[in-house]
Amino acid sequence: MTRRSRRYGILLGGLAACLSTLFLAAQLTAQEAGKSTEAKEIAKKEAAPAFTHIGSAKCKMCHQTAKSGAQYKLWQESAHAKAFETLKTPKADEIAKKKGLTVPAAQAPECVVCHVTAHGKPAAIRGGVKDDEGVGCEACHGPGSEYQKLTVMKQLYAGEIEPATVGLIEPTEAVCKTCHNEKSPTYKPFDFKTFSAKIAHPVPKAEAKETEK
Repeated sequence: MTRRSRRYGILLGGLAACLSTLFLAAQLTAQEAGKSTEAKEIAKKEAAPAFTHIGSAKCKMCHQTAKSGAQYKLWQESAHAKAFETLKTPKADEIAKKKGLTVPAAQAPECVVCHVTAHGKPAAIRGGVKDDEGVGCEACHGPGSEYQKLTVMKQLYAGEIEPATVGLIEPTEAVCKTCHNEKSPTYKPFDFKTFSAKIAHPVPKAEAKETEK
């Protein structure tokens, strides 16, 4: 091999090594960029609320007829629906004042939190809920952005999906006692069985079977 050919061989070898290094660097950069994008998407999903409140008015669409148990009407006539209005009374303001609050009861977060659905939650989670609906459907059943869909309801009735995966919660004694407890200035001993019976609004069996289809 001549001196010139050896020189060309060294140059070509060096060029190949450089190209290989550049190609490897490009691959690593692409992989890192992919990981960064994936990490951002994961963070975005984790930051976004899983379920959003839609407001009791949306529940009305499927829960107002006698066939469905007239559930919306039962709620409207309950103390829960009037919970925020009770805070606007002179009696509520008197209680608030005795508790050392410096604003009317209807403006005090300490009072409103248990008289309004999702009070204090971020706007993205609170969604369509308004103060004047008081303690609405979703205060006891969970935010309805996912389970409001008829297809999802059918799956729930058929036992095909777990309620919690779509935001639906069971209104257990523990759920009720997040507000019906000794922290309330008007607290009275809370018997879950007695009080839950007063606001019971079951879906008629015939309608439940129809919904499963």
